[in-house]
Amino acid sequence: MKKKLIVIMLAGMLAVSTAACSGSGDDSSADNTQESDNGGDSTSEKNIEIQTGQYAAGMYKIGTDMPGGTYLVTGDEGYVEVSSDSSGELDSVLTNDTFTDRTYITVSDGQYLQFDGIATPLDDAPAYEAEDGYYPEGKYLVGKDIPAGEYNISVTDDSDLDYGYVEISSDASGSVDAIISSENIETNVYRTVEDGQFLKMVGSEIKG
Repeated sequence: MKKKLIVIMLAGMLAVSTAACSGSGDDSSADNTQESDNGGDSTSEKNIEIQTGQYAAGMYKIGTDMPGGTYLVTGDEGYVEVSSDSSGELDSVLTNDTFTDRTYITVSDGQYLQFDGIATPLDDAPAYEAEDGYYPEGKYLVGKDIPAGEYNISVTDDSDLDYGYVEISSDASGSVDAIISSENIETNVYRTVEDGQFLKMVGSEIKG
């Protein structure tokens, strides 16, 4: 009789233990589902206009997702591409470029803009504030970010390259036709820029 009672007690304890484990598994599943739902919400909110009027990294259809115009794109390092359609084919790429810190790009309705970093409409973008006349590599709008005039542009001291690149363009379309002058430099070069032009420096800077 005592043996039979012990067996019954052990069976009951096993049943309780099994039920507890099953309940714990259900809670874990519920927690995972909640985390998944939150992750989904975060992903769906990636490519939307943020509160400051800026646009987060992603791909946008111009005229549908964001207006046509000129944008300042900022980030530590990034990539910008404008294409004529969403085929993904090489022939559809109108312009593309890599950048450090800042660049400008102009887009029109019907085009597609893909970029890293943050895009700010030109009218809302703050002007660059140089410290002691120093301008690091990047792209600058003359008359807004940098005054018109003559500048001594030199290769950066910590450049991974043995040369720098300097480009002056009439607009921010990225079109070859917009380039006024472009060159690789091994030491330095003097260049004069005018209001409305864009000055691009890669591996080069204005030391002030």
